[in-house]
Amino acid sequence: QKADAYRAELERTCRRIAGVDRASIEGTTVLMNFADYKPLPELKQIAREVGGTASWFLRTNNQRIAVKVRISIQGKDRYEIELHPDRGVVDEQEL
Repeated sequence: QKADAYRAELERTCRRIAGVDRASIEGTTVLMNFADYKPLPELKQIAREVGGTASWFLRTNNQRIAVKVRISIQGKDRYEIELHPDRGVVDEQEL
């Protein structure tokens, strides 16, 4: 129950980011869609912040986990990042 509550709160938090019109979490992947264009440096910053937060909120057995953040703009995939809590960014792709 606690994990479900954390997941729901994280989704609500992502939806509050300026410009986000959809946000959901599937497993350890955070999916966010922006209604309007955002420059890539801004998307990268948002992805890193959301990924760090998600790693903490989605942890199991008090162990932070690697998470993926996929950002789209107007439904088209734009940027994806995978973060590991101990190693930082382990994969990054502009889509």
